[in-house]
Amino acid sequence: MFAAAGVSLLALLFAGLFLYQAHAESLTYPPVGNTAENSASDSSVRGYLSDKVYLSARAPGAAPAVVASASAETPKGPIGEIHIANSGLVLLRGAQVISVRGSVIHVGIALGSSRFTWTAVTDNYTKFLTHDGEAQTLGDVAAGDILTVTGTLSAGGAEPTIDAGFVRVQ
Repeated sequence: MFAAAGVSLLALLFAGLFLYQAHAESLTYPPVGNTAENSASDSSVRGYLSDKVYLSARAPGAAPAVVASASAETPKGPIGEIHIANSGLVLLRGAQVISVRGSVIHVGIALGSSRFTWTAVTDNYTKFLTHDGEAQTLGDVAAGDILTVTGTLSAGGAEPTIDAGFVRVQ
């Protein structure tokens, strides 16, 4: 009986590791090639971004999400995601640009009936990409665009602030 339980536990562990690896690969950042844009200054960003795991928040004791039936109404607009790691790394996916002022992008994410607003602060090291992975600039980002923003959580401000490392138009 203990041997069967041990084998079952090992099978679950290996299945979990396989699913973790498959999911972790889908969370990687834009591919890094040998281009002039990839300087030594951003290699430190790649170093700590590549080995992090992003976890989805769920209220303690809450049931997992239920898959909707085919007859259910499909959600309107982009699907939003917010991931914050213990180290302060942040991933916002499906963030809609509210405004762009100087080097600051204000974005909002709708999760269910709640709306979360964030401030993404950009600098000379922030990489801007199109949905195809082509380079662009802050000037190409406009109100209404849907973005994926990655970076680190920054202190201060009336709303959560991210020091943006990558901004990608979806």
